[in-house]
Amino acid sequence: MYKKVFYNAFEFNNSHMNFFNKLIETIEDYYKIKISQIEYDALKLFLLFEMQNKSDHGMLYLKYLFELDKELYNNYLELIDLFKSRMSIGTKEELCMKLILYFFKANFYNQYNLAINYVFEPLHIYESALL
Repeated sequence: MYKKVFYNAFEFNNSHMNFFNKLIETIEDYYKIKISQIEYDALKLFLLFEMQNKSDHGMLYLKYLFELDKELYNNYLELIDLFKSRMSIGTKEELCMKLILYFFKANFYNQYNLAINYVFEPLHIYESALL
């Protein structure tokens, strides 16, 4: 049975939502197909995870994590504090923005028992006819 796992992070940025919708519509038009809602949600999720980890996207992830799960958000900030106390690597804010995507993806993959190796390794390095 299908279990909806898509995070509605797109509520925070309409321009991203519009871009993803147009991209998926273009795929449907080009291939003359209709993508099911399950596949549509999965595509948006994959696009979300493949967005470049820029500071403006980091802020979206932080805001979403805060609204999604305050305990997990606080755990993330504690992890950042731990890194900051043991290493001399920029400001807390910079570190927070740079690592949030990896934390978000790792937590998502863990929550749904997915292979975590794709958190750090891009899919394109794997040779597969299915990819």
